[in-house]
Amino acid sequence: MLMRVDGYPMIGGGAAGLSGADGKSHSNLIEYDPALDDWNRVLLVRYPNRRAFFDLLRNPAHHEWIPYKVAALQLALVPVRAEVAVPPLQWITAAASLMAFLSFGWMRAAHSRRSA
Repeated sequence: MLMRVDGYPMIGGGAAGLSGADGKSHSNLIEYDPALDDWNRVLLVRYPNRRAFFDLLRNPAHHEWIPYKVAALQLALVPVRAEVAVPPLQWITAAASLMAFLSFGWMRAAHSRRSA
């Protein structure tokens, strides 16, 4: 569903919990609130524009995930261990294009040396 609206994950990982006064591990750094606490995984997603985000929200298959989206709208400061960090898509495209350009130039130079 995410790829259909051209969204992509930027960073994902497990929540780095803190020990609270009650001896339990809590994930929210601002205050302990049971509604905002006990996060175990975090995924930050980038959408190309608001329309793409709303297209995802209107998708009927996405409706089962709406309670998690609503929970994420409340203010919670959760430290995350970055287990997956994806560079911006433009960087990946630029790197692939540069590699293709340099490979083509190298193959052309190698071919012209054999011909001479």
